[in-house]
Amino acid sequence: MAIYGAAFSEPQRHHGTLFSIAATTPINLRITTLSFLVPNPDETAAGQSAVKRFATRINKPLRKWLESIDPALDITLLDEPPSGSDEQLERWTTTGVWREEKPFAFRTVVIDSIRAIQPKLLGGNNVEQIPLPRCPQCLGELIPGLSASYCPQCKRYTHHLLYLDSPPQMPSYQSA
Repeated sequence: MAIYGAAFSEPQRHHGTLFSIAATTPINLRITTLSFLVPNPDETAAGQSAVKRFATRINKPLRKWLESIDPALDITLLDEPPSGSDEQLERWTTTGVWREEKPFAFRTVVIDSIRAIQPKLLGGNNVEQIPLPRCPQCLGELIPGLSASYCPQCKRYTHHLLYLDSPPQMPSYQSA
């Protein structure tokens, strides 16, 4: 089990059961709001003291909630601002300049609180969900490698080359 943080608008970063920790939830998402993790209007004011008040207020109910959840579930806590990771990567690839500009999100405070309370439960913040390749024999998940992947169920290697999109097309040679 792991607990993740993500933005509503980034479904590639959603893992398992979704919970809202924002004051408003998009209409198209029918998910439960964890009201004890929603910041109060006075806590949303800019400044470190407001963030510190929020972190102090959620500490006790967060501990209680972490003890009550099913340890077999993956959970994602959602709120508004996107991670900014995709924009940073695009800016870096187009301009060659890397600037770490992450918009402030209360989910970061919640994730940091979880890290302080139960670090083993933490999956991360803004972690993309990447499906693992499947074994052609048993359809179990493979442990990927550069030239071969290992299937822990079959205990055998599957030789292949990993490509980001699709394998390049090899030219077909016909005899003249």
